[in-house]
Amino acid sequence: PADPIHHVRVEDLQPGTNYQYEVVVGNSEPQLLTGKSWGKGQFRTQPFDFPIKIGALGDTGFGDKVTPELTRLMALHEPDMYLALGDLVYWMHQYDGDVFMNWTQKYFLPFQPVLQQAPHYPTIGNHEYDEAARRDGFPTLNMMFPVFTDENFRGQRSWYDFMINNIHFICVNSQHFYSHGYIRQEQEDWLDAQLARTDSRYKVVFFHVAPFNSGAVHQWDGIYVAETWVPKFEQHNVALVLSGHAHLYERLLKNGVHYIVSGAGSETIYGEGESIEHSLFRYYGPCYPLIELYENKIRVQAFDLENQLIDEAEWEI
Repeated sequence: PADPIHHVRVEDLQPGTNYQYEVVVGNSEPQLLTGKSWGKGQFRTQPFDFPIKIGALGDTGFGDKVTPELTRLMALHEPDMYLALGDLVYWMHQYDGDVFMNWTQKYFLPFQPVLQQAPHYPTIGNHEYDEAARRDGFPTLNMMFPVFTDENFRGQRSWYDFMINNIHFICVNSQHFYSHGYIRQEQEDWLDAQLARTDSRYKVVFFHVAPFNSGAVHQWDGIYVAETWVPKFEQHNVALVLSGHAHLYERLLKNGVHYIVSGAGSETIYGEGESIEHSLFRYYGPCYPLIELYENKIRVQAFDLENQLIDEAEWEI
């Protein structure tokens, strides 16, 4: 076929085990559209040793030189997992509208150092719904990252959850507030049920549109998120909320809930907007956070393009 996609399900994996893998077609390793080989990869099954190390970036899909440098530096920390905070690929009309070339050049190649050593968990952003970014009416992100549970609406990866070391990760689709309200209530009911669960150490929630940010662009886009979800996060003592959309790095604390905006994954950075009362730290430049999850605390560090530490915080759960 013209654009084959192969989904391979690997079963019978053992817990707490390191695995190496290689993709082979026939007798040779397949080539990416650029003619480059992917090479071997590795991953580890849970439970992980504490702390669990997490990388998280949003708004990385421009295909510029900053993103692969950030991911190269992030990979040096050997993260256990990576959270893609939306807007993974912009301007899908480029490369003559070739979906696979856009994803190759703007996501898979820039993130290769991290992809080869850690699983990726994406959340959907507003630009995933751009007309050029769809196929058969649905975001092409759904093809690149197929569902892994049966709980997703109409077979799409729109919202989902998973447990790692008994820490509950909850991914939701913030775009339902803006352009996909017809399935909003179903997600709200699902989110309420997940937040009410008591079978985890603590909860980490991630999505695209930040409820708060101090950037000059999109500063108030998250008002619906803030009005609807933030009270729920406070009620259920969510330990950490991660998002993007605003192209900056910011750490905030409001009513006991910690928020990180990590949208500084490219050279397209927004300037400073109106200061927000509960903002603790802001950085207007390309950078990446490394989040360490412990049994009873969370530690966050942020690094710039020179891999210099620009922010550090730690709090008990």
